[in-house]
Amino acid sequence: GTAYDTWTGIAKATFRPADFHEIKISALNYNSTYTTSNDYPTATISQYGTEVINQTLTASYNYANPSDNLFDWRSNVYWNRVQEDQTKVAGTASAITGAIGNPRSFTIDTTGFDANNTSRFEVAGVRNAVTLGGEFFHDDVSNIDNYGFGDGYNPSGTRDVGGAFVQWQGNYSTWLEAIAAVRYDTYSLSGDDTSNSADRFSPKLTLGLTPVPWFTVYGTYAEAFRAPTVTETLVSGAHPPAIPIVTCPDGSYGVFCFMPNPDLKPEVGKNKEIGVNIKFDDLFFKGDKIRLKANAYRNDVSDYIELVQYGRTRYGTTAYAQYQNVASARLTGYELESMYDTGTWFLGVNGTITNGEDTSNGQPLSSVMPDNIATTLGLRLLENKLTLSVRWMAVAAMTAQDLPTDSVYEPTPAFNLVNAYLGYTPSPNVLAALSVENLLNEQYTQYQQFLPSAGLTFKGSLTIKFGDGQLAALSPTGFVK
Repeated sequence: GTAYDTWTGIAKATFRPADFHEIKISALNYNSTYTTSNDYPTATISQYGTEVINQTLTASYNYANPSDNLFDWRSNVYWNRVQEDQTKVAGTASAITGAIGNPRSFTIDTTGFDANNTSRFEVAGVRNAVTLGGEFFHDDVSNIDNYGFGDGYNPSGTRDVGGAFVQWQGNYSTWLEAIAAVRYDTYSLSGDDTSNSADRFSPKLTLGLTPVPWFTVYGTYAEAFRAPTVTETLVSGAHPPAIPIVTCPDGSYGVFCFMPNPDLKPEVGKNKEIGVNIKFDDLFFKGDKIRLKANAYRNDVSDYIELVQYGRTRYGTTAYAQYQNVASARLTGYELESMYDTGTWFLGVNGTITNGEDTSNGQPLSSVMPDNIATTLGLRLLENKLTLSVRWMAVAAMTAQDLPTDSVYEPTPAFNLVNAYLGYTPSPNVLAALSVENLLNEQYTQYQQFLPSAGLTFKGSLTIKFGDGQLAALSPTGFVK
């Protein structure tokens, strides 16, 4: 059977010690305990009693004075802990999963800050905004499994990631906008007998033209740097079940071996994007609004990080899995966001199409998600206090032709999801909501997942706002602005 118990608490406080100065403090605690039963339980399959804790503390200081062109300051400090404690409650003892009653624990502590300031001035009719900023965070991953090999799949280690940037934005009249920026990124990662580090400067340039008030076209060139994660670099050990198909370097055995890669390099992307923004008011009726954003991009990435399989066991199956760098990868795609809103009813269509290729051999990339399109139709009643909406999302199949020959992931069929939502706001400070997810109880498995996804699901919530806040942000069907 399945048991599930969740407790969530949140507290927020806002202080304004002087005009234009604001301090916000928030705390969030999420605690969930559950036990699950496998769809096809047997005496040999491992099952766990699990407790998940997610705690976050955040403090921010902001200064925004419309008459002060020199300082417009934003800053945040934060701490987050995600901890999962498990105890094996069923299943055969093994070197990978341990015995019944054996505990294991996985913890990630993240501490960080970010800050930026914008100064504004005008020269020769050009409105200028110069922003200086930076951020830093430290990940401390501590995983303990003294009886099994859970800490091999989720290895311990630390990661420091930091960056600083300067950005200039210039606007001339109402028809021209230009953005130029440069960013410096650095990271260091360490684990058992492993350390790695790198840094890089990355430029960005954007040019936008608005020839008429309702239409903007823009082009962007931006480079980006992504550091490998602790898991991508250090994951190791045998994949269960613990059957002697392959023996790993650490002595564990299983279906195949995860291999660490201490030489994993950071990704460097060079993205080219063009797009349009369309904004109409009073198009067909007084008060109606239409918003549309569409873009196309091509991102050429060096040292792209992929999870791949290689090697063969004596049974002809794959022996090893490892995160490796693809020397040259190319991602291309199209994105669409659109919404038409009359105030009484609304209709939105969003979609993404993405393709990925290893340019050295023409093979697809297994980390690229399937294409999807979503349509939302809604209605507002009772002086806009009651909102009803339905959302249909179609997700394309991932066939064998869409995956590289060394892919760890399996093909998945296409699926359709229908979700319904009801929200009632008797006052501006109260929102009662009911959502029904997977209304048609579609049987499906998301790509890159190995277990079926949830069927018909009901969720209810009651939200009461005290003091400042934006209650509408809790609803997926807020008014178009």
